[in-house]
Amino acid sequence: MMEKAKIDQSYGLHQTPFIFMWMSIPIVSIGVVYAIALSLHGLRYSLPIVGDMLYWLSQDGLWLTWLLIGIGMGIITSISQAWLIRQRYGFVPRLWHLMTMIGWVIVGIIVFASIKYENPISSNETSIYLFFAWFATVPIVQTLSLWFHLRKAAFLWLFAAIASGLISVIAYQVAPRYDEFTFAHLYGTLAQTFLTAITLIFLMARQRRLNINEEALALE
Repeated sequence: MMEKAKIDQSYGLHQTPFIFMWMSIPIVSIGVVYAIALSLHGLRYSLPIVGDMLYWLSQDGLWLTWLLIGIGMGIITSISQAWLIRQRYGFVPRLWHLMTMIGWVIVGIIVFASIKYENPISSNETSIYLFFAWFATVPIVQTLSLWFHLRKAAFLWLFAAIASGLISVIAYQVAPRYDEFTFAHLYGTLAQTFLTAITLIFLMARQRRLNINEEALALE
């Protein structure tokens, strides 16, 4: 039996601050991960063991470096998004934390693989795949979490995820050659966060109307 979405009939956080806060999550996530990395880098001389660890991570342990980055991004993103969803809707979709973590771990693995096995001849093609994966993978995996509550309607979230990846690729392709990575990251981030925010608002509003209609029919 389909699990009925438990959406509070009276919204908490208004949609405007919800969207802006949702769109700021990547900045917070990257900022925290960067701050941790910078702190460890600052300890490399005072604590030799930290220096040895960082050297190994940058050489033989590059796979673990990107795995840890994925885990760090996943933890911060999942906690931040779940908090915002709870503030607005009063609940967090089932397995949201887990799906977000899995998505970011997959991204970390893809980034490592693209660095390790990149072919200089096809570096442009590799970058295209990489940008699509960076911006589309996490929301694609999160679709499963929304599926438990919204069923077929969750595919709209999947479309938003794919669109985010495609926009980052298009930005990479049309940007000036000297700044294509900046353009791809900027437009990919804006597309992913904005599209997923408005898609979530639309899906939850739709489910709320369905719940209200079901309750009205039950009272007849």
